[in-house]
Amino acid sequence: MAIAAGSFPFAPVASEADGCCDAPVVLAQASGPTTPARKTLQVAIEGMTCGGCAAGINGTLSRLEGVQKTDITFEKKGGTVVYDSAKIDENKIIAAINETGFKAVKAK
Repeated sequence: MAIAAGSFPFAPVASEADGCCDAPVVLAQASGPTTPARKTLQVAIEGMTCGGCAAGINGTLSRLEGVQKTDITFEKKGGTVVYDSAKIDENKIIAAINETGFKAVKAK
């Protein structure tokens, strides 16, 4: 019996299609970013002069452990950072932006 993909919150690890028709289907809990530690930080950034500045900041932030998603744009003069607060905090994110030569503050 096949279960339609996406209709069950578990991901099959083995199935009859794998050539293991005698082996039971093993299910693994799908992991997702729904932990209480997931936070969103809105930042305002001074000093950006073009989209390349924003791209550089996005690159710097994406390399930090705990940062899950960045959306910094020149047009907005800042943006959003989604992060795991169990691994990194707002102050470290803002400090990382400031270390690139820009001035970041938490947006109100």
